[in-house]
Amino acid sequence: MGIFSKKHSIGKTIAELRKSKGWTQVELAEKLQVSDKAVSKWEKDNGAPSIEFFPAIAELFGVSIDYIMTGKEPEREVITISKAELCAKNDNPAMLDGIDINHKDEQGKSLVDYILQYQSFKVFVKLCESQKGSITKFPILDAIKLSILTNRLDLLRGAEFSLGRSYSARWKFETEKQLLMLAPQAIAEKFNREGEYSAKLSCLLTDDIFETIVCDKRINEDTFGILLGKQPNRQCVWYHVFPYLIHQSYIHCNEKMLRRLLTLSVENNQYAYDNMKLVRDSYNGRLNYAPNFFFMAAGGNRGHGLVRILEETIKLALERGDFALFKEFDDINRAIQAYYDFKPYIASDYEIKMAKLKTDQSVTQDELTIQSTVHDGIVNIDELIETKNIGIIKATLQRYPIHQVELLALMLKNNEMRRLFEYMVDKSGTARYDEPLNKEYADRIARAIIKNDIDEVKKNLYYVYQKSPRINGKFKIGRTITTPHSFEDILKYVDEYKQGIIQQCTFDIEKGKVVNELTKEYFESELKKGNTEIVIIKLCVRLEAILRSSYHYEGDFSEMLDKYCSQHGQEDDGWGYNQEAKFVKYLQKLRMCRNSIVHAEKKKDMLALEEIQYCIDYICNLK
Repeated sequence: MGIFSKKHSIGKTIAELRKSKGWTQVELAEKLQVSDKAVSKWEKDNGAPSIEFFPAIAELFGVSIDYIMTGKEPEREVITISKAELCAKNDNPAMLDGIDINHKDEQGKSLVDYILQYQSFKVFVKLCESQKGSITKFPILDAIKLSILTNRLDLLRGAEFSLGRSYSARWKFETEKQLLMLAPQAIAEKFNREGEYSAKLSCLLTDDIFETIVCDKRINEDTFGILLGKQPNRQCVWYHVFPYLIHQSYIHCNEKMLRRLLTLSVENNQYAYDNMKLVRDSYNGRLNYAPNFFFMAAGGNRGHGLVRILEETIKLALERGDFALFKEFDDINRAIQAYYDFKPYIASDYEIKMAKLKTDQSVTQDELTIQSTVHDGIVNIDELIETKNIGIIKATLQRYPIHQVELLALMLKNNEMRRLFEYMVDKSGTARYDEPLNKEYADRIARAIIKNDIDEVKKNLYYVYQKSPRINGKFKIGRTITTPHSFEDILKYVDEYKQGIIQQCTFDIEKGKVVNELTKEYFESELKKGNTEIVIIKLCVRLEAILRSSYHYEGDFSEMLDKYCSQHGQEDDGWGYNQEAKFVKYLQKLRMCRNSIVHAEKKKDMLALEEIQYCIDYICNLK
């Protein structure tokens, strides 16, 4: 009979499959990349497809090759699963009898693996209730998460989980939440050389668990009462993880949970502020708390903690333009900063300013770009230059100072004495000794303003300038700037410097455009086409832009090239022969060729193709 059964019609099978798809013979032929005559021939049983077509036909119709050849699908393989998997898959606690929790089936999995795979809550609860210590067979984070989701935190009571290196976490009772904060690497560094506790214990929990607590509707109020309530023998909430819960609540827009957490956090922190001195006194001056961490220090369960707001939460509020909530976050962190030496994240005035501008529909993109370069009223030159927009650069330099002393000098020039005085008072309390405007100078200037002694104000402002004469940023300009010798010279000096920035940026931007347009590939392509004159002229254009921008030469192209050649064309560089001298001669010859082309003079000393290639390589390597 051969490979095909005479009782089965392959052609009719193909025809039935084609019709079930609603395709014509032409459409099937196109999909198989054969002629419609071939398909017609198959379906009339005047011939069968070649063997190589069977996989494509089977895949096209979603059947097996056997079905096309015989009309019968192979019997499905009966897959047996273990009792442990069936128990977990059906979440049927009645099937637990006789299942060994430690036994692994043919798939190499145990009952614990299947409970985690199928999230079998009923089986998990029954297992932990019926077999003492079975909860510790689960990884600690999985055990915690399942206990929360099943609203059975009591299952953790008495459980002890190994954390590696002989460390463990043990629950005396289900509400002992501080133990969730332990991390092995922190415990390993428990003592420093003096034998004192040095490590802050980091959080063992993950964002996945925080997200579950905030978002999963299966968690009931009793469980929340434990998770968000006070801890046994402690007068504070679960402050260790409140910042992370707050963050997840805000991410997922759970307003009800967020409001609840913030209220508890403020209450907790206020209790700490009101009672912290008692804690210090009762533990011989040893500080037994830290914001968002738990100290394993003297005093144990009676320590207190402060809830801070995470940096990413505050930045998200600014990004969303949620300024009312941002204010609440900011108030919490500022209160901690005022009370305790620890510095929680406080958004800068610059960050707040930019966030407000981004939400203001009336602010143009150019204005937003300008403001992004201004910090505390002073332009950051490097950020401004990065805009690569000469219009924005000019507008910004016209409106804003580039130096602290320029800002102060403008206040004085505009007779803004009150503003200048307030600035000095503010700085006198915060400025460090190593800052140009330190407390000493701020105090001097403030006293001089009170006495209306303008000369004394100017003298001290000039002293401040002398301590920090450099303009902010790393950007360098090519122009020589006259050094100011008195306070009156400062504004002239700064104005000259600003003009230098504008000029230099103009050159740099122009160079960038020229270099991006006149590439090595462009020159070599034109050279192959025989357009040598175009190559010579545009090589000089690129070289001129580089000499003006990168080397800060002034004058016309010939003058700048003469300066460059005099510096780089010496045949003896002090170490022997200067390799650059050869190429410099080609540059001079390049200029002569360019002049003869541009000015229609008698052409002479034209560069050979090899010499033009030397010039291309050399000029395109100049930065």
